[in-house]
Amino acid sequence: MKFSFKRRIALFNTMAVAVITAVVFVIIYAVVYYSSLRHLDNDILAEKEEILNTLDGRGDSIIINRLPEWEEAEHRKVEVNPTFIQIVDNTDRVIFKSSNLQSTHFLFNPGNDKDFFHNTQIENQRLRLGQFPVKNDQGKIIGQLTIGVSQQESYYVLNNLLLSLSICFPLVLIVFYIVIYLSASRAIAPVQKLIRTAVSINDSNISTRLPLPDHKDELFQLATTINELLNRIESSIQQQRQFTADASHE
Repeated sequence: MKFSFKRRIALFNTMAVAVITAVVFVIIYAVVYYSSLRHLDNDILAEKEEILNTLDGRGDSIIINRLPEWEEAEHRKVEVNPTFIQIVDNTDRVIFKSSNLQSTHFLFNPGNDKDFFHNTQIENQRLRLGQFPVKNDQGKIIGQLTIGVSQQESYYVLNNLLLSLSICFPLVLIVFYIVIYLSASRAIAPVQKLIRTAVSINDSNISTRLPLPDHKDELFQLATTINELLNRIESSIQQQRQFTADASHE
C-alpha cells in the first residue's frame, strides 16, 4: 500500500511519539509501583522495630514479652489494612502468629540472615511480606520474624493507573496523528502549489515561472533553481525557433 508524503510524515512521527510515550508511561508506572512498595516496606520496618523491642533472646529460645502492642486491632482484623505477624524459632516451630492469620501461616526461609521483602497472597488477599532474622544478645540467629501488610489498596491504585495509561495511549497517538497530519498538510501546501504550476507549463507557455515562497528556505531555493532551469529551456527553445525560422527563410 502506497501512502502520500504527508501520510508517511504523520505515520513516522506518530511511531516515534508512540515509542517515546510508551517509555514515559512505563517509567510512570514503575515509579508509582516502586514508590508503593517502598511505602509498604517502611510500614513493615516500623512494625519490625516495635516487635523486636518486645522480644528477648535467651540462648536459642525466643521470649515474648506480651505488651499491649500484641493486642492491637490491626493484628486481629483481616478486612481493612491488616498487619500479620508470625514468629518461628530455629526448629521451624511457630511460636507466635497473629490471630488474623487464622489457620494459615507464612512460608519462610529458615536460613535467612538479612532483611528480605517479597509479595505473596493468602485467601485472595495480596500481601507485602518482610522476613527478618531474630537474634539473641550474642548476635546468633534464633528464629525468623515475618510481618505482612495488605497490598490491596496499592494493587487497586496500580490497576487503575494501568487502565488509565492503556486508555490514554491510543488516544494520545490518535490526537498526535491528526495534529501531525494537519501540520504536514500545511507544511507541504507550497510544494503542491509548485507542482500544480509546474504541471501546467509546456512549450506554449514556457515563459511561466513558479511562484516563489514567502520564506527564503529550501522551497525557495528549489523554486529558484527550477525557474533558472526554465529560463535556460526557454532560451534554448527560442534559439531553436530562430534557427528553424532562419533555415526556412533561406
